[in-house]
Amino acid sequence: MKILITHFVSLKKISQFLVGIFGMSEIEDDTINNLLSKTLDEVKEFIFDFDDLEYSVSLVENTPSEVKKIEECQKVVKLKENLLSKLLGCYANIATIFQTINQKQSSNQMSKAQKDQDILQKQLQESEKNRQSQEAIIKDLENKLSILQVWKVNTLESYKSTLEDEKKELESQLSLTQFEMRQYISEIQMAAEYISEISKGKFPEIEAIKENAQAEKTALKKALKIKKQRIEKSEQLLEKLGKELKEKEKMLLDIATQRDQLKLHLTVANNSIIEGKNQVEEMKQTTVDINDRDKSLLSQLPTENLSVKTRRNFIWYDRMLLRAGSVGLWKTVAWSDESRFFRPHEMDPNLGAGGDNGLVLVLCRLYMTDHF
Repeated sequence: MKILITHFVSLKKISQFLVGIFGMSEIEDDTINNLLSKTLDEVKEFIFDFDDLEYSVSLVENTPSEVKKIEECQKVVKLKENLLSKLLGCYANIATIFQTINQKQSSNQMSKAQKDQDILQKQLQESEKNRQSQEAIIKDLENKLSILQVWKVNTLESYKSTLEDEKKELESQLSLTQFEMRQYISEIQMAAEYISEISKGKFPEIEAIKENAQAEKTALKKALKIKKQRIEKSEQLLEKLGKELKEKEKMLLDIATQRDQLKLHLTVANNSIIEGKNQVEEMKQTTVDINDRDKSLLSQLPTENLSVKTRRNFIWYDRMLLRAGSVGLWKTVAWSDESRFFRPHEMDPNLGAGGDNGLVLVLCRLYMTDHF
């Protein structure tokens, strides 16, 4: 009874532990659910089976007739064998549940690792495509920038040569105009002196000379005005060319800024690619660790099987002990009515009250010799 109660308590703790693990692992499997529910139902039924067993034992102890005692004893043996078979079935179900949970967890982890690896591989390919496209854009912009720089140099040289030629021409025209003006002024002064000398008399030639001088003066003013307009137009053209040159320089600066930004994006893309490669390596290492863990679990499986076999040996020993106890009971019934059932430590003084260790060892060795 004590051994059965010990097995029952251990089995109940294991069942509660399995319920907690199964709830935390979030594994949905009909086989595990059925085995776990079956084990829990049998654990609940153990209480009633223990009550029936205790009741049968009390009947054996309180029955005065030896024939009825033997019958009740046989019933007790059958009840204990039934309990032991249920315990064996529960332990087998628990071992199956552990194996199924380990297999499910390993397969889920492997599938998740494979999915993460595929996602990272796709991201790496997309990053590589983006990097190649950005490199092509940068090369195109660099070509355009080199073309614009060459055009800028050529345009500046042509503008400079044109402006120098215009400047020289305008300076020569201005010097010529100034020389003509000085000549006209000297002639006008000479004519004024001549007029002042002959102002005492009235000559029609003087009026003609004055009119000619006035006409020449007006023509000279018009020529000066035209020269000034040409100079202003040249200055406006020069200012316009300067503005265009500034706009071209600004455009070149914008292109250079855009090129720097694209280089920065390319650097970020390269860093993302390196990070993706590192994550792929980490996923490969995780896959290797999962495989090592699976190997470790597979290596631990024989130990679990040996533990289950050991429990089976103990249960087999309990059966043998029950049978031996029933035989001893048949013998002790004839000795005295005050004898107690299932007390092997009173029959053998060398065995302690804690329970039949020597006999357990002998029976286990015999069982191992026969079965292994």
